[in-house]
Amino acid sequence: MDNTNFGLSTMFDEAQKQLGRQFKGSAVLRDHAKTIIGVSSVVVSFFATFKIFDNAAIKSNILFVSLFFLIALVYGILMILAIRAATPFSLEGPINPKLEVYSEVYADKDERTILANQVNLYLNAIHENEKVIKEQSRLSNIVDYLLGIVVILIIISTILSVVL
Repeated sequence: MDNTNFGLSTMFDEAQKQLGRQFKGSAVLRDHAKTIIGVSSVVVSFFATFKIFDNAAIKSNILFVSLFFLIALVYGILMILAIRAATPFSLEGPINPKLEVYSEVYADKDERTILANQVNLYLNAIHENEKVIKEQSRLSNIVDYLLGIVVILIIISTILSVVL
């Protein structure tokens, strides 16, 4: 490759690396959501261990019943969002893998035009993926907060069951 295409070649290499980072980042966020789903099973065992349901049923105290339903509601939302976050998100690739598209973009083109097309295709895919990853990250953050809220509510419920 001659020196005239060095800039385009460098841009293309960087775009490839960035797209790779996006795919890895998306996979990390999915794995995080799967971990939260696993951790939340421990939360379910908190219900049994700390007898939150028993306290709500036996004491018939509106506070315990309210806490129980609040925990169940937040936990339900947590699970729905965690499952959504763990579901693979559709990330864009740089080019549609069809012969017609490849022919249109690459056939009968000089090296500089092909490199420019590749850079443009990768940058478009990166731009589209940013929206998806931002949403995936937002879901992941919400799930983290909800898990913390559930744990705090369980601790409060446990303390109140001892005090009251």
